[in-house]
Amino acid sequence: MCIRDSNCNQDINKRKMRHLHKYRQLGRTIKRRKGLMRTMADQLIIHERITTTFAKALELRRHAEKIIQLAKRKTNAGKNQIKKRTRSSYAVNKAIEVLEPRYKHLGGGVVRVKKVGLRRADAAVMARIEYLGNEKEEAEREEARRFPRPGFWTFSRNIALDEIRYYKNAIRALKGKAREAMENSEKTYGNLSAEEYIKGCRRAVKDLKTKIEKAELDLKILEKNKKHRMFKNTDERYNDPII
Repeated sequence: MCIRDSNCNQDINKRKMRHLHKYRQLGRTIKRRKGLMRTMADQLIIHERITTTFAKALELRRHAEKIIQLAKRKTNAGKNQIKKRTRSSYAVNKAIEVLEPRYKHLGGGVVRVKKVGLRRADAAVMARIEYLGNEKEEAEREEARRFPRPGFWTFSRNIALDEIRYYKNAIRALKGKAREAMENSEKTYGNLSAEEYIKGCRRAVKDLKTKIEKAELDLKILEKNKKHRMFKNTDERYNDPII
């Protein structure tokens, strides 16, 4: 019996040890969980990048790191340990022949996990897990160098220019239709006569000119505030190819 504290039994119940809480359960028994990790590790080695839930990605990361450490041993025992953690001989050979030379100078941290959004079905947090320096990452870097993505200021400016171009083309088309109606004054356009149709075209042209003036005003404001902190370095920042 505890003399110092009368609520000793309550304190002991609160201080329960974390037995069997070291890793994530993932809603599976231990056999099914091991099978899931073997399959995912196999696919990660083959494709070097996969997308899964965030919890599974965090659990898979330690397995993927361990496989690289085993491949660095270059022994039959290490190869057998990799076989236990994967499903195909192709994944075993690739881990030893391709991945191990790539990371032989690194002690760890060869796997990246990054959130990519929510799953539409159940709003689960999705993540992309990949080995560093994979072929897809290098291809994306090269594509980003060749075709840089515009920043927020450039993107906003392009939208304003597209609006002005669209409205001008619409005005040109309406003027052409009004000119045709003036030449064929006896022709009817639905329930409208030629004069009523021409008036409608002129009214639409006037509205479009008002919209063009607003878009041009937005464009002037963008040009004036180009050096505002809201747009500062966005063009360079949006060119980051890492996903």
